[in-house]
Amino acid sequence: MQISSSKNGAGFRFAMKTSFCAFVSIILLASIFPPTSIWPLAFIAFVPLMIVCSKHSAFQSFAILMCVGLIVENIIFIWIYKLEVFTPVHGLLLGVYFALYWSIWGACTSWILRSKLSQTLKMLSVASVWVLLEYGMANMGFLAFPWNTLAQSQTSNLWLIQWSAVFGEYVIAFFIIAVNYIFYAHKTFSKREIRVSALFVVIFYLSGALDYYFNNDQTGKPVRVASFQTNFLRVRTAENVDPARRLQRVLSMAEDSLAESPDILVFPEGTLHGNGVAYDINLARLRAFAKRNQIPIVLGYMRDDKYSSQVDSKEQFNAAILIDSDKELTIYHKMLLMPFSERLPLEGIIVWPRWLVPNDMFLTPGVKSTPMSAGDIHAVPIICWENLFAGFVKKSLSKESNIIIDIVNDNWFGNTPAPYQHNNISVFRAIENGLPLVISSNTGPSQIIDSNGRVLAMSDEIFEPSTVIADVRLRSTRTIYFYIGDIFIVFCILVLTIALVMTIMVRRTTGLSTIKS
Repeated sequence: MQISSSKNGAGFRFAMKTSFCAFVSIILLASIFPPTSIWPLAFIAFVPLMIVCSKHSAFQSFAILMCVGLIVENIIFIWIYKLEVFTPVHGLLLGVYFALYWSIWGACTSWILRSKLSQTLKMLSVASVWVLLEYGMANMGFLAFPWNTLAQSQTSNLWLIQWSAVFGEYVIAFFIIAVNYIFYAHKTFSKREIRVSALFVVIFYLSGALDYYFNNDQTGKPVRVASFQTNFLRVRTAENVDPARRLQRVLSMAEDSLAESPDILVFPEGTLHGNGVAYDINLARLRAFAKRNQIPIVLGYMRDDKYSSQVDSKEQFNAAILIDSDKELTIYHKMLLMPFSERLPLEGIIVWPRWLVPNDMFLTPGVKSTPMSAGDIHAVPIICWENLFAGFVKKSLSKESNIIIDIVNDNWFGNTPAPYQHNNISVFRAIENGLPLVISSNTGPSQIIDSNGRVLAMSDEIFEPSTVIADVRLRSTRTIYFYIGDIFIVFCILVLTIALVMTIMVRRTTGLSTIKS
């Protein structure tokens, strides 16, 4: 009886330790993204989870990390419940999907930490598993949603994220997990392993710092950009809906900005709504303004309303338009449409239930990227969530491209951390491609980012009309990442292949030794 009571007490204490570790990790992980954005915590946030995985089987770790992932994702994505059509059922489905990545990492980490691999190989393997899961999340077809990836917690850590110009954001995630492992396992390290690990961290970090300070190309032509935050709200008043009233606000903001002598004006996604560019009198008035002031304008344009059923044509596009004096309009149609919101995935193959997909008006995707050129400016336009996909943005660049323009409407998310989380992603697109990036966001925050990821200008508040103006350097040089892409993924696959082979060899050796003895 006494033995049984002792076992129950030990089991309770073990469960409490597991729960405490999980709780600590949840708090730390939720703190590294906006609104708090305490980025240094990312380097210790996974230590408690590694302790948990080392003490539990792969199956148990899978279950525990599923719970952790559900809680963390719901905290980080709490803003998603602001969407009118989003219900707790949607939240549960989305939460389980994201938590599944955590579960798989937990199961793999448990297997790795409890194996007989060397410390170095364990560290590399645990980090590689995380990176491959993030890569999978970014390439999972209509389920792809690389938002709030681990690297995106580091947008203020400018020294570190310069490595994105070489291997993309995945190398940042790899480094963070590796540092977590060093903190987790340092007591078992030999003095030599501690010195090597410390040297690795210092060299990696300082090399990013050196690149930040000495590879800051100032040779490109300076251009002054004005990015607008028009603040057209979802409330269906004349001020927000009437095309003429919308144009009046646009013209007023554009006129006011001319005092700062900008070289280009950028307005957000869906700035003008009309019946088509060929017949839109408001667009014609804006063209007249551009011609009169000899200034190019990039803006978002919707055929009538984004989800309106009043449009005669079955094809509705979400477009970005370049107006440049008397030249023909340059029009880019958004290619990557948001699943279930702007397009219906697997249409004709799956009949989606009405409770899951209440929207039945979708847009038509564009078929190709459309460069926008005005004088020395050779812009690559992207619209809203297209900035999530590094490969897509990279492929959209031409040899002449020297600036990226992202027009956005995050009105749907309300006064939440979502717009800030969304903008964090663009910092990496700027560094990866070595180009300045302009964000014009309807309700904010609008930002201008240089090729090193520094935010040069940013609107003070969201849901307030605002104009941000800054000088950027047009660059046509290309980064290493532009040429090699996500080749770092191959390294991670190689690491895990070596770990698997080593594990098999160790087991065979152990088995032979057992037979002989």
